[in-house]
Amino acid sequence: MIGLGQGPKCSQRRNGGSFLDSPQRVSQIDHVHRGARQVLAENIPVEPVWVMPAKGVFDVQDRRPAVPVARGERNGAEFSSVSMVGLLVRIWWLLRPSEKSYSGLPMRFGLFGGATAPRSPDVAASARGFFDFVETNVEAEALGFHSSFVTEHHFTGIGQVSATLNLLTFIAARTTRLRLGTAVLVLPWHNPVLLAEQVATLDLLSRGRLDLGIGKGYRHNEFAGFAMPPDEAEPRFEEVLDVLVRALASDVPFSHHGRFFRFDTVVVEPPPHQRPHPPLWLAAGSEASISACARRGFNLLLDQFASPQQIGERIAIYRRELAAAGHAFEPTRVAVARNIFVARDATEKHEAVRRQTQIHERLLSLSRGSESRPGSHILGYAEGPEAHSLIGTAGEVEAGLAALKEVGVAYVLLFGQGSRDNLRRFAERVMPKFGAL
Repeated sequence: MIGLGQGPKCSQRRNGGSFLDSPQRVSQIDHVHRGARQVLAENIPVEPVWVMPAKGVFDVQDRRPAVPVARGERNGAEFSSVSMVGLLVRIWWLLRPSEKSYSGLPMRFGLFGGATAPRSPDVAASARGFFDFVETNVEAEALGFHSSFVTEHHFTGIGQVSATLNLLTFIAARTTRLRLGTAVLVLPWHNPVLLAEQVATLDLLSRGRLDLGIGKGYRHNEFAGFAMPPDEAEPRFEEVLDVLVRALASDVPFSHHGRFFRFDTVVVEPPPHQRPHPPLWLAAGSEASISACARRGFNLLLDQFASPQQIGERIAIYRRELAAAGHAFEPTRVAVARNIFVARDATEKHEAVRRQTQIHERLLSLSRGSESRPGSHILGYAEGPEAHSLIGTAGEVEAGLAALKEVGVAYVLLFGQGSRDNLRRFAERVMPKFGAL
C-alpha cells in the first residue's frame, strides 16, 4: 500500500512551501480525491490504517502525526485512499504555514558561479573541478533549485570557466528542468554570429532552458590579454548585442557592416528553441545601465556585493524605467547574486568568512590595473566586498534573505563556496522558510 505523504519528494518542501507550487503534491491530492470518490461511489469496504510518513531526502526525522488512511481491494488491485477526516487533516497539514515562514510571494533560488579546471600535468585533476560542478548542478535540480548561472572569465591562472556555453551544454544533457544561465557572457570578447550559433545550439538541445546573461567586462587581465582598450567595451558591446539579437531572431539572410564586424548575407543555423531568442539578462549596477536594461525590456542581474538598501534602490529604478518604456514588471525579472554559506557552528562560520575574504582578494587582484574599468562590479565598492555576504547559521542566513525580500528581491542566485553539503543545508534549513518556487 502507498500511504499519502510517503517518499522524499513530498516531505522535501513541507515547511512553508506553497501547496500548488509542488507538482508532486498536486498529483498526490488528485490521487486522494479519486480514491475517496471511488470509496464513496462504489461502497468499497475500508479499514483504517495508520501510516507514518517516511523520512525525507535530508534524512531528518519527520515528526508529522500519523494520518488515518483507508485501505481496500477491488478486483485484486490494491489501492489506498484517505478517509474524509484523514483527507481534511492531511490537506490542513500540507497547507499550514511554517512556524518561521516569511509572508509575501515565494522566493526563487538558483546557483551562481562556476567551476575551476587549472592547467596541470595531471589531466584528471584538471577535469575534476568540472565534473564535480556538473554533479552539483544535477543535485541542485533534485533539491528544487530553479537555475544555474555560470560566469565567463579568461587568463585567470586558477582555471575559471572560459567556455561557458560548452559547460552548460554538458549540464543540459544531465538535467531536465534546471534553467541554464550565463552570468555573464562578456560580449566584447565575441564574434556575434559565431556566438549566436552556439547560443541557439544550446537552447535547442536544452529544449528552451537557456537564460542569456550578458555584460561588458571589467577585469584588467582580460582587457590586457585580448589587447582591447577598455574604452572599446561600450561600443563593442552595443554592436555585438545588435547583431546577436538579429542573428537569433532572423529566419532570412541579413547583412551587417559595422565598426568592428562585417557580415554579408548570413543566416544563423540552427534556430533557438525560444523565439525570437532566449530571455536576455543584463548585468548592471549604475542608474544609467539599469535604465538602459529596462528600456530594452531585458531582465536585470544585480551583483553580490551591494547592500540590501542599494539593491532596493536599483530595483526601484528598474521598475520605474520598465513602466516608462511600456514593459511589465515581475519580481522574478530581477536576480540578485549573493555569497551564502550555512555554517553549523561559530568555528565553521569563521572559516567560511576567512575563505570568502581570500576569494574576494583574488578577484580584486585580477580586476585591478590600468586596463580595468573602474567602478564596475567588485571595483565599485569602497567597503569590504564580503560585507553583505550571507555567512552564518541558518537563522542568520534567513535574516539576511528576509532583508532582501523586504526591499523587493524575489530571486536569489547563490554563490556557495563550492560545497554540496552547504547546498543541502541551505535547501533543508533555509529554502522552505521562503516558500521556494
